[in-house]
Formats: sequence, C-alpha cells, structure tokens
Amino acid sequence: MGTSRIHCLFWEKLCFLVEEGGMGFGNFGDSMAALSCKLWLRLHQNNFVWANFISTKYIQGQHPLVARADSPPSSWRRLEEIHPFAKARIQWYLGHGFVDFWYDYWCFEAPLAVTLNVINPPYMLLGEFFSEEWLGCTKA
Repeated sequence: MGTSRIHCLFWEKLCFLVEEGGMGFGNFGDSMAALSCKLWLRLHQNNFVWANFISTKYIQGQHPLVARADSPPSSWRRLEEIHPFAKARIQWYLGHGFVDFWYDYWCFEAPLAVTLNVINPPYMLLGEFFSEEWLGCTKA
C-alpha cells in the first residue's frame, strides 16, 4: 500500500525561483532588510507620522546617527542594526532636501563631523546653503 511521507527541504531551496527548482517563496531576511532600509529613509525624510513620532520621542532634535534611547522599541533597535547596510545603499543628492550637513554621507565615505573630528556640531541642512540661482532653478 502506498504510504505518504514527509519531504523535508531547506528553506533556502524553497526561496529559489520556480524555474530554478524552488517554490518561489520570498526570503524573509531580505524582505526584513528592505523594510528596515525603507524605515531608515523615512526617518531621515521625517515627513511621515511614524517618523515624526520616533523623532519627537527618541531623537529629540539630534541626528539619528547620534541619538541614543534608554529603552528603545524594537523598531528603533532594528534601525540601529540596519544603519551600516542602509547607508551604503542610500545616496543623497544636494539641493533642497533634508541632507544633514554634518552627519549624512554626502561628500566622503564617512560623515563630515567624523572626517573632521567635530564634536557636537550645530544642526544644519545642506539645502540651507543653496540658492535658487546657484542650483539653476530660477523661477520665471
């Protein structure tokens, strides 16, 4: 008589594309990293309710890189863990955006405050240094 058996497969094999012999499932680690990078970017943009709450409660006027929380929620701990991965994949463009002059990676492989060894620099956005004429965005 035919008996059914349980077949065990490694999760990594199940995550392969169907064409490659897998089941096409997504990799949870990759999905979590992508979501965490998106949260990190939203925190920098600070134009979402969640980012506004985290900024007010934990960052309190500091840059996210230097802010420390006494008992942070899991989402904050996840952002701290993903930061090295995210910073290598987020590129900042100069202009009117919210690029921090001292702490964002906009000109070197490290923040300007770290490169120049500046302790407690003032909060300044790069966009504050540009004019409409300098950017070539004069309005008619």
